[in-house]
Amino acid sequence: MGKYLRLYTGSVTAGETNGTEISEGIDGQTALVVTLNASKNEHKEVLCALRCVQGYKTLGAATIKAQGYIDGSYQDGVGATNKFKFAKDNGYASPTEIPDPAWQDVITLDEVDDTNVLFWVRVASDETEEIKNDDTVAIYTSAVVMQKSDKTPATDTPSSANAPSPGDNSSQTAKDTPTV
Repeated sequence: MGKYLRLYTGSVTAGETNGTEISEGIDGQTALVVTLNASKNEHKEVLCALRCVQGYKTLGAATIKAQGYIDGSYQDGVGATNKFKFAKDNGYASPTEIPDPAWQDVITLDEVDDTNVLFWVRVASDETEEIKNDDTVAIYTSAVVMQKSDKTPATDTPSSANAPSPGDNSSQTAKDTPTV
């Protein structure tokens, strides 16, 4: 996991500290898994949370986007990153309430502290895909993090989490990729 900034899924509540932490990197220990049927051009949405470890907050906004794993590193615009969209949660009861323009390639969340800030991940598939478990896409987060009681930013090495691209009846895996 990122040293200071983490992703969560499962039962997540805004302003709380609940949820299951999403693993970082390509090991998939606790991955975000989405199973889709490409022959039906399916998409599914998953509610997630971003929060800092206890006692820390971001200095300004945090950015969330998808990155593809190519040649040993995570990069923008490669692999199946176009199958992933993100939307801020504005208290939606379900993802069907989220208007289409809210789904973006990159979102920014206002200041994040040590309680959950919610957002949605949409993963899509199409009939041109082969059956596969694709774990080459990561949910990448980026922010400057500092102690709540301090004015000095913490230092951390950026990292990326895997989120596989969709496929016909395949499992999609997104692993935490906090970067601070």
